[in-house]
Amino acid sequence: MNILVILFFIVSCAHEREGRAMADISGKVEKVEFQDISFSLNCTQMKKELEGRAIKRCLKKDLYAFAIEEQISCPTSLFDPPVYPESLKFKCFKSYEEATSKFPKKVIFRSKTETFNTVNQFVLRDGIIWFKKINSRGKWKVLPLPHDINVPVEIGSDSEHFVAIDQKGRVFTIQRAGKRNKIKSDDWSSTWGTPFWFGPGINLPKRKAWEISFFSPSDEKFYIDPAGNKHGIGVGVTTLYVLNDDKQRITYLDPWLPADYSYEVCGPHRGLFKAQNLSASGSTIFLINEYGDMFTRMYDFDISGGNNVLMKYTYDKAKSTSVVKKGEMPEFYQPLFDFRALAASSWDQQPKIAGKITDRISISKGVGHIKYLRVEGENKKGEIGYFEKKLKDKVWAFKKTGSSLKGNILSNSLIDNSKKDLGKDESMKLISSNKTMEIKNFHLYCSPADLVVKFKDGEVLKLKLHTRETLRQKPLKRGLDIDPVPLSGAIEIPAITLKTLSSRSKQIKDFITKNLAGKRFTTIQAVATYNLLMIYGKTGESNNLVDSVFSNSLSGINSLIFMSDPYQALAQDSTFTWEFRISRF
Repeated sequence: MNILVILFFIVSCAHEREGRAMADISGKVEKVEFQDISFSLNCTQMKKELEGRAIKRCLKKDLYAFAIEEQISCPTSLFDPPVYPESLKFKCFKSYEEATSKFPKKVIFRSKTETFNTVNQFVLRDGIIWFKKINSRGKWKVLPLPHDINVPVEIGSDSEHFVAIDQKGRVFTIQRAGKRNKIKSDDWSSTWGTPFWFGPGINLPKRKAWEISFFSPSDEKFYIDPAGNKHGIGVGVTTLYVLNDDKQRITYLDPWLPADYSYEVCGPHRGLFKAQNLSASGSTIFLINEYGDMFTRMYDFDISGGNNVLMKYTYDKAKSTSVVKKGEMPEFYQPLFDFRALAASSWDQQPKIAGKITDRISISKGVGHIKYLRVEGENKKGEIGYFEKKLKDKVWAFKKTGSSLKGNILSNSLIDNSKKDLGKDESMKLISSNKTMEIKNFHLYCSPADLVVKFKDGEVLKLKLHTRETLRQKPLKRGLDIDPVPLSGAIEIPAITLKTLSSRSKQIKDFITKNLAGKRFTTIQAVATYNLLMIYGKTGESNNLVDSVFSNSLSGINSLIFMSDPYQALAQDSTFTWEFRISRF
């Protein structure tokens, strides 16, 4: 229901050259319409929205702040009824010089109010977003806001992309902010989600931290898989990483995926690590906990193996290919034909810093695939600045800034405390319907799991179950529920088991030959609910949409059918079907 609130503006904004005196009110009455306030905003938020309207009016007159003539008070008790303000009288004031006098000469850390990309740096102050080129001596420019946002409360940027978040957590994006000298209100978009970034939009969940990332064809240019092969990255990969308020779960939002919170990155220590802050750039995540332990990982939907519709993946590094040679076709189409090697969940633990540090961290791009890590802190001499190194370096260098520490000081030491105060483990134990197989630690977001096959004489065969999420059209709740979650993956026979297979019993040899064709990796598809896991064996490697439409797929899986009806797709040409139920014991 829309409630129309008429906001009376009595304004006359005269530009004071000294920048400190307020303009006089002329008595001229202006009106603006404001909608959707009754159920979506509380009184405090509504007040901010009205102030945002005032800011916009002042900006039109090249003034950068306002003073409220009549204070609006909101109820302080939960039991008092809300009183929505209907009008706001204000005065415009402040010159450009006064408004920007305390801006940083250079933005060093990417945060909720200050950020940068490869070209521009941005500052958010009092509801106004400012930007200018990095290392420029020119003036800061005001970034025009989209028509349906009045008060941005957080900002972020990486490569070409810029994001603003409003009071309700709504996401607004400019897709080419890093390549523009001039930005207009119409350059913003609030769409998010399937199909093709034209979805209904999305709000950030409750969060401890978040960051926008863009794996860019103009910056990174290509992706190197775990086998060392280069692959084109098409139009690039946009991701919003959100460290949830429990400090443990990392939700990732991709504008081409359903607008939900169902996709997650498995954090360090199989998702048990609790982080104090998060930063991200170029699909690389940087975490730090309250004890100064730091981890990094490269991860996005395409890298994770989720994009089966457009890409092909393999767990066997020997089968990773770059079949399209340079010059044979545009790099945009190469991902459709190459096999990308996949790796198990892997976080790189960064060397600890000797000194006082805070939770103010940042990761940013250098040239090509170079990434820089920064951590605010104080060196042994008592100088304030930040510690910095390249992603793969072993030693941190200190750079003095002379400013004060702005982050929260951590209980840092050189001792590895990354396993201290770990979070809740969501792993499940599953038993096969015939009681002969057991999955000890299945986790929707943390792969692989341990799969044990038990034989009558007590002999066991230990395998690995790799699973990964896939492209869906239907939004789902986070975690496992009654709605089936389609998964791709593989059953892995450990290398040592294959090497010593000739010395194993006939029953183990028969099981491996019958179900796994004696191969190191066997492609599977699966469907998971809160109490059931169905695993279907497939031949060959995973296919994509091109294979499904134009060729006879080795694996017999039609990507389009699998995306819309996983049970139907998985029933096709399965070499085996295993059913597992959650174990209550």
